[in-house]
Amino acid sequence: MQQETLTVLKNFSSINKSIRITNGNILTIFNSSVPLYARATVPDNFPKSFSIYDLNQWLATLSLFDDPDISFEDKQMVINGGRMNAKYRYSAPAVTADQPTQDIEIPETIFSFDMPREQLQEVLKATSVLGLKELEFSINGLRAFNSNAKGEAIDNEYNSAIENVTFEDESILQTVKIKVDALRLLPLDYKVSITEKATVFESVDGIIKYVAGLIVQ
Repeated sequence: MQQETLTVLKNFSSINKSIRITNGNILTIFNSSVPLYARATVPDNFPKSFSIYDLNQWLATLSLFDDPDISFEDKQMVINGGRMNAKYRYSAPAVTADQPTQDIEIPETIFSFDMPREQLQEVLKATSVLGLKELEFSINGLRAFNSNAKGEAIDNEYNSAIENVTFEDESILQTVKIKVDALRLLPLDYKVSITEKATVFESVDGIIKYVAGLIVQ
């Protein structure tokens, strides 16, 4: 399995403990409590669909081998490398019943902007230092804060300007809020799209996409 695929899977393990892998080279994962959905195109092509209950354990098992050969059987995968051999059983499909197997429908974009990886890291560091839990996107920039039961901002606050703003619908001045916890993103350059109900982070190379705030059916 190539390193790019392993990197994506490791990132996905921060979103959900379990994953449903489908036949092909598209990986998806969803966490309803955040909520956060992610979809990535990887260089490896999986020959069959299967469920993994503990993604971190599977990745740790793969790390025991140097460039292993993996055979995907009906009920398990067989991992071979040098003098070592391991059999890893698939989980029952029911454990990943909440995971989408197809791409989701995303509302139309209202406006978009660029978020370079340096800015993403700045936001993550600042919200951690200041203990901020909520993130708001508007045409004026992004704002991190905490709020009370009435939705009013309290305590500390952090602001960051946004670059290369493009309006798709100037008649709507939409503000979208997500949890800082939703920023479980790989450190890449992103195009961020603001929709009526969700915030979409798509890597500039188009390889990976995260959708925060949208409930996936």
